[in-house]
Amino acid sequence: MIDHGSVIESIISSESSFMTSPDGWIDMSSIWSNLKGMGVERDEQKRSYASTKNWSRSSTHFLGLVGEAAVSVLTGIPMNLMLDPMGDGCRDFIWDSYTIDVKGTLYWREPHLKQYPNPKRWCDVYILVGIDEGSRRAKVAGWSTGAEVQTADMVDYGHGPQRSIPHGRMHRGLPPMLPTRKNWANK
Repeated sequence: MIDHGSVIESIISSESSFMTSPDGWIDMSSIWSNLKGMGVERDEQKRSYASTKNWSRSSTHFLGLVGEAAVSVLTGIPMNLMLDPMGDGCRDFIWDSYTIDVKGTLYWREPHLKQYPNPKRWCDVYILVGIDEGSRRAKVAGWSTGAEVQTADMVDYGHGPQRSIPHGRMHRGLPPMLPTRKNWANK
């Protein structure tokens, strides 16, 4: 059995500088199949969970992993690649006591940050990553604070109302409290 997590970590740590382009896109092709494999493992693990929703044409766990990998490539913060039946509690990363939830979306041209209104817990920061599945690439669309998400407009996209922040109302780039690869060694 392939240890997808070890392969992903190894490639990100050795190739991150080659994965990013000046226009902000991150080439995920070198880790794509391993992210997909890990997404399948998470889908299988949570198949019977009532909370598991799959409204996407791709695995929601896979999309989340692509988003998390993109943030890891840009920041140097290692991904949490543990398979935990209880999930990560909407805490994909914890940095300097900030809890961070990364959302992945296939609607990368005009993405909306979406969150169901009653999560088990709210995070301090939400980062939205647009995923271009055909080109196997990802790009940070923006971020919002937990307070901004909690007070965002409610929109029903056909699967029940969700808090929604359109791309144009999110903060650009990554949250300022996160490191970037160039200052990772100084943290």
